[in-house]
Amino acid sequence: MEKKLDQAKYRRGMKLTDQFNRKYGTMVDKESGFPASGINPDGWSDPLETPQKYIRIVQDSEKRPIPGKCHVHTDEWLDDQRRATKEWFRLLHVAAQQSYKKLTPEMIADLENDSYLTDIVGPKPFPSPEQIEEYVASVDPNIAPEALTYADFMKEGRAKGHEVQQIALAWKAHKENLQEV
Repeated sequence: MEKKLDQAKYRRGMKLTDQFNRKYGTMVDKESGFPASGINPDGWSDPLETPQKYIRIVQDSEKRPIPGKCHVHTDEWLDDQRRATKEWFRLLHVAAQQSYKKLTPEMIADLENDSYLTDIVGPKPFPSPEQIEEYVASVDPNIAPEALTYADFMKEGRAKGHEVQQIALAWKAHKENLQEV
């Protein structure tokens, strides 16, 4: 007689916590301890929609999963988004050169807002590397030390070309996160 598979016998729900102390939920294989489903935010919404491939279960030295622990590999995600953004801009410039007879410096500066070109090359990769960095800085107190003043934070943000309102929101999130830790 054929054995009937039953997910309830082989899988169970598990709550995970990442390096930023955020909660996730997943289904794990009872035997291996590795996820058998997606790893999804639990009780919070992910504004950057972190791709699943960057959220991984933490493993011990023998490659066994550590129950309840996951890690968001933001460094890999940043590298991938930097490459994707660079390629998007390259394709945007190629499309502009092929579509327009003469490109002025003003046109080049505003290519990403040209709806004709973005229809050709597709949307700009989301989130941008800057958005990832800002978000990580807002949830990880080690990124922006407590000794950093508002003026320094604002100066650094403006030097990177961010809008004052964005910097102020990032500062507020940073300060709230420091108080929770």
